[in-house]
Order: sequence, then structure tokens, then C-alpha cells
Amino acid sequence: MAREVSIVFSVKDNYSDTLLKIKQSQTGLRTSTKELQRELDTMLGAKRQMTIDLSRAKRELDDAKRMVRDAQKSMEGLDETESRLGEAQENYDSIRSNLDAVSRAARTGKRTG
Repeated sequence: MAREVSIVFSVKDNYSDTLLKIKQSQTGLRTSTKELQRELDTMLGAKRQMTIDLSRAKRELDDAKRMVRDAQKSMEGLDETESRLGEAQENYDSIRSNLDAVSRAARTGKRTG
């Protein structure tokens, strides 16, 4: 007697869907990582440029401060010079006035003499 035996196997692949989802997630992650790296590179470049600009601006600021200090020193010297000029003008005016007085007196003396 021969019996016929049938064996039926049913295989269900539960891993392929999961692996496909993982692959898609990693592809998205790689893309996001590349975009993030590009953004970081852009920001790093901008930071370098701003650092250069900041250094240049600092030098310009220091130069401007130095010029202001020099101008202030010049102004102090100018005040002193103006004061001396005023004194010299007063002295000149006084001598001129005395000279005029002496000249008038000399003319008057010549006429009377």
C-alpha cells in the first residue's frame, strides 16, 4: 500500500520588507547627511570670511582711534598755538600802537621844533 504524502511548505519572507524599509531610510539619511555637510561647509566658509572681515574692521577701528588721538593731540597743540598767536597779536598791536604814538609825537615835535 502506498500512501501518497504531500508536504506543503509555505514560506513567508518577513525580512525583505523590513530590509527594504531600512535601505530606504539609510538612503534618506545619506542624502540628509550630505545636505547637512554642504550647509556646514557653507557656514564654515562664511565664518572664515567674517573672521577675515572682522580682523580688517578691527585694524580700521584701531587706525581710526589712533587718528583721533593724534588729532586730539594736534588740537591740544592748536589750542596752545592759538593762545600764543593771540598773545603775539596783542603784542604786535601794542607795539604798533606805541609806534603810531611815537610817530605822531615825532611829527608833532618836528612841527613845533
